[in-house]
Amino acid sequence: MKYVVVDDEMLARERLKRLLRAFNWQCVGEAQNAKQAFEVIQSTSPSTVFLDINMPEESGLELAKKLSASLPTLNLVFVTAYPEHALDAFEVFAKGYLLKPIDPKKLEQLVGQLPTGLSQYPDKITVQLGNVTSWVTINGIIAYSRKIN
Repeated sequence: MKYVVVDDEMLARERLKRLLRAFNWQCVGEAQNAKQAFEVIQSTSPSTVFLDINMPEESGLELAKKLSASLPTLNLVFVTAYPEHALDAFEVFAKGYLLKPIDPKKLEQLVGQLPTGLSQYPDKITVQLGNVTSWVTINGIIAYSRKIN
């Protein structure tokens, strides 16, 4: 799988890349801020982005919102030292949340759960009913058609 690492700390990027070598994943880019990351992701088309939350200027959560809107099949995995942002991360449809320092066993478990390929279509969509927004799996949708006069 192709991936991009986004973290303002070079040592954190290097450690994650070193850990991911065990899975034969290909690093196609890295960035130290959200602006740089958006450009790298657009030009390299990775299947997964490992993303820090706390970065200068624009946060990883803000970047994730943009990425979720423009690339809904992208696997977003947050790698951060801040456990208190986990709920926020999953609200932008993250596929994973790892705490620094990364536990190799938790990384292995996460890697085993990520979708292995990018589909042209997302496996989930959001549905809004009143004030409630929910995720619905594509396989869970039943079509109903009624002729309206």
